[in-house]
Amino acid sequence: MNHAFVAALAEAGHTAESLAGHLGVHPKTVARWANPGHIPQSRHRATVANMLGRPVDAL
Repeated sequence: MNHAFVAALAEAGHTAESLAGHLGVHPKTVARWANPGHIPQSRHRATVANMLGRPVDAL
């Protein structure tokens, strides 16, 4: 599990569904980012990092 992503998601008060809604992607896409080795696609990475209050490289 990508603990850093899961922790950031929870601390920011988001769920996979809420973050997906902001990004216009399917919730399963966001849920995959919680798996080891998976990170947001480059087009979403900066937005996700900003929404979660983390630097891009922390995802």
